Amino acid sequence: MLDCPSQWCKDSIRATIFVEFEEYVYLPNSFTPNGDNLNDNLKPILLNISVENFSSEIFDRWGELIFFTQSTDGAWDGKLNGQLLSDDTFVWRIRYLSEIDGDIRIIYGHVTLFSKG
Repeated sequence: MLDCPSQWCKDSIRATIFVEFEEYVYLPNSFTPNGDNLNDNLKPILLNISVENFSSEIFDRWGELIFFTQSTDGAWDGKLNGQLLSDDTFVWRIRYLSEIDGDIRIIYGHVTLFSKG
């Protein structure tokens, strides 16, 4: 290895970096709405998602709609008509407008509610 005083050894590099933006939607696959202030609500984490044309829905195993919001800040507390639901798996559907290409996207997933947590 060469010991080089800083006034003698100078170097530089130039590069073009292309940054491609991604859209990102994340929901956990389970949550525990038991009032312990840890993981009590189901709320998506979003990146490059427009607030316009956004909706989030939760369905029970029979396809009945049990939660709906058009707010990107909307969160489900595991309740239906004020009552905490029993442990079960639910289907979610999110509809959003991509800020990258302006297209409407619809994605699906599932989440398990653990009421005892």
